[in-house]
Amino acid sequence: MRWKRCDRRAAACIAVVGVILLAAPGGVAAEGPMPAWRFPENATIGALARGVCKGCENDRDVKYCRDFSLTRSQVRILLSKARPITEQQFGQDPNYLWAPCVVRGEARWDETKVRFEISAVLIATVWFDDASTQRLACDGACEEAVYPGTRVHPRVR
Repeated sequence: MRWKRCDRRAAACIAVVGVILLAAPGGVAAEGPMPAWRFPENATIGALARGVCKGCENDRDVKYCRDFSLTRSQVRILLSKARPITEQQFGQDPNYLWAPCVVRGEARWDETKVRFEISAVLIATVWFDDASTQRLACDGACEEAVYPGTRVHPRVR
C-alpha cells in the first residue's frame, strides 16, 4: 500500500475534512504560533467508527481501508503523544502523507468535548465545540506504540 503526499487531488478531501486552517481555541488562527495541545489522562474516548475521509470515496486507495482500524488504547496513545502541526507543514513536508482511511470518534474531559479523525498515516484532526480545529502528528513519537512490533510506519509498505 502506498500513501501519497497531500497534493492538489487530496486538497478537496482535506477541505471537506475541515483542516484548511489550524485554529486556536476561541478563533481561527493563521500560520502563526502553534496552539498548545495536551490530551489529559482523565479524558474518555467514545465509540470509534472506521471510514473514509469525505470526498475520498472514489480514491484508488480506498480498497485498503477495510484493513485499517484503531482501538481506544491506540487512539489514546496517539492523542497523548502527538504534537500540533501547521497546515503548511502538512501540505509541504514530505513526512506528512495523506491517506483516505480514517477512524472517527469523540473524546471528553472536564468541560471539553472534541470530535477527532485519525488517518492511517497517524495524522489527527481535532474539532472543538468552539469551531476551532487542531491538526496533530506523531513525528515518530507514537508509531511504535500504536503499531507495536513495527520499525517502519505502515505507509512505507
